[in-house]
Amino acid sequence: MSFTEITHNFTEKLKSLDLIKEQVLTLTINGEKRNINGIHMVDDQKLNELSDEVFLELRKQGYLTAIYAHLMSLQHTQKLVQKLAALEEAAKAS
Repeated sequence: MSFTEITHNFTEKLKSLDLIKEQVLTLTINGEKRNINGIHMVDDQKLNELSDEVFLELRKQGYLTAIYAHLMSLQHTQKLVQKLAALEEAAKAS
């Protein structure tokens, strides 16, 4: 199975379980808030509300690692943006 097929099956499974939500991501860059529209993310509340049977099915399919990696990456987005902004400011000052 190709990576494209695996990704398609993964996203279709999450959609079928209503685990995908669209959200506006708000980042602060150099003190200025910016909104990024159209971000699709896993709804961690709905993930936690899944039945044990469905959760086990996701584990058996190998999807939980990707789901939790996605959720963890979202927590670090603001930090990465701040580091990038600091690097850009340092480059301008040079």
